[in-house]
Amino acid sequence: MQKSLYISHSKRGSTLYYLDASARYRCIFPCDQKEDGHLKHCIHIDQITLIDLTQYQTIIFHRPSMSWKLKALLIKLKRLNIKAVVDFDDLLFVPQYALQNPTYLSGNMSASYAKSATKNYLKALKLFDFVQTSTEPLTAQVKAIHPNCSIETRYNKLPQSWVELTPQLPAEERFKNKVIRYFPGTSHHTTNLKPAIETLKLILNTNKDIKLEIIGDIHIPEETFPKSQFKKLPYVTYEELPKSIANSWITISPLEVNEFSQCKSALKFWESACFGVPVISNKIPDMQRLECSALLLSDNHEDWLTYINQLKNLDNYIKVSESAYKKSKDCIYVNDSCNKHNYSKIHLLMSAKFGPTWPAIRYNPTHNQHNSCLELLQKINIVENTNDITQKTIEQLTEEATILSDELFSLDYKNKKYKKLLKLKNNPKLFFTDMIKNMKR
Repeated sequence: MQKSLYISHSKRGSTLYYLDASARYRCIFPCDQKEDGHLKHCIHIDQITLIDLTQYQTIIFHRPSMSWKLKALLIKLKRLNIKAVVDFDDLLFVPQYALQNPTYLSGNMSASYAKSATKNYLKALKLFDFVQTSTEPLTAQVKAIHPNCSIETRYNKLPQSWVELTPQLPAEERFKNKVIRYFPGTSHHTTNLKPAIETLKLILNTNKDIKLEIIGDIHIPEETFPKSQFKKLPYVTYEELPKSIANSWITISPLEVNEFSQCKSALKFWESACFGVPVISNKIPDMQRLECSALLLSDNHEDWLTYINQLKNLDNYIKVSESAYKKSKDCIYVNDSCNKHNYSKIHLLMSAKFGPTWPAIRYNPTHNQHNSCLELLQKINIVENTNDITQKTIEQLTEEATILSDELFSLDYKNKKYKKLLKLKNNPKLFFTDMIKNMKR
């Protein structure tokens, strides 16, 4: 049996790496994409000493940075005749674009650190003979700086199980409540929204029946928008996103126009399109390959206004919504944990027992609950074991899952506080600069 191991280098660490969107798409989701006779596992780099590497034929390193530990590990894999692959899904490794990184642009990273980090990613990349990326522009960037490597573009895809977490709403129902939503996720995307603010303000001022909601940790001048038409809502987990997307009228994905954004994946499109929701975004090549009437790509915000006016016609909106559903099928795969029309209950049962990171536990043989997770999933992944769940049971399970989720996010919060203390120790100037910025916000 062919076996592959994905290794996440997420800065969130071995307990929290599932919360990292990049780790989910490039490490967890690929484990879900079953191939005949191919078993896949995923761990964090901190867990490398807990696993027998000789059982794998291929090991994929996601976003590694240069270190002596990495060099020693690659020497060992070469000696064992194990194929080592490096995976990048963002333009992190080209020094000349270091200051286009959204983390730097949002003020969460110093220029010196951004440049240093980029150089270390580049050094790590050049240690590998085999490379895979998430988009064609990224592949081109790798070829330019590492021409002798063997490279493959492996597009991001979404598991059907995620789509099944919430019912799909008819286009007519979404049309009645015209809510435009933006899901930035982290504060790193603050600068992506800035160029679109005036356009969004104009949209709301000229269309009193349209509302704007921004869901996530992002800093914006809220007073810019009409109070009755605007909401700023807190971050939600990845598994809570479908509910918010499914009843949206339109979602937007504004991006800074630079080389960094040109290499990004089109995941914001299919995450919305699978619920029939049209998307407005700046032009990026990975979205351009998905030609669809439900996707407006333009760096000219006047085009945004024209498109929105077109979608105010119900017949047009229904056609566009149907187009979105159809095109999203190219970007979604069916995974074996997806028992259609039943997965939301499966997810609830698993989350109540193992917490929100259970999909990562499932593929991590170093986790102390790995075997228990597999056993319970096998047991409940049949209709008979979830049909008898009553409303009372759902409420109880939801409470249990919420407790575990709150514990995890509390840990994530403490982890962020710890990083701030490290910043204070290693770079006091940047620490106090960031603190002053946050106070002004």
